[in-house]
Amino acid sequence: LFSLYCVLASVCDKGFTQLSGIKSLDQSLVSNMIENLSKIRVATAFDDEDELIIWGDNDIVGGTVDAKNNPYFALAFALISCRSRLPIDIHNIGDLQDKFPNFIENFNELGGKIEIIK
Repeated sequence: LFSLYCVLASVCDKGFTQLSGIKSLDQSLVSNMIENLSKIRVATAFDDEDELIIWGDNDIVGGTVDAKNNPYFALAFALISCRSRLPIDIHNIGDLQDKFPNFIENFNELGGKIEIIK
């Protein structure tokens, strides 16, 4: 759920969201999320090292992110692409199609655009 909370926070219209208990999470996941959010111009910061702050009302410009074979990250960045001015290329989506078998089809039917490139 961490990745989805980050996406929701980044597309809020105003203000910021504080996610607490960050130390209890896998720090490689936290680092990867922060790195990828910054690539698409979503502002983040740490507060007292156990809270991640994510500002909403971002000018998400698109770009390239690396899900590092985490299908939840791939799903999250596909969702955030709906608010991006330009496409977001998501590399290393992992087993997204196995975890969420109809996601790509449903997303495309709703107006999104996902194209799997091998």
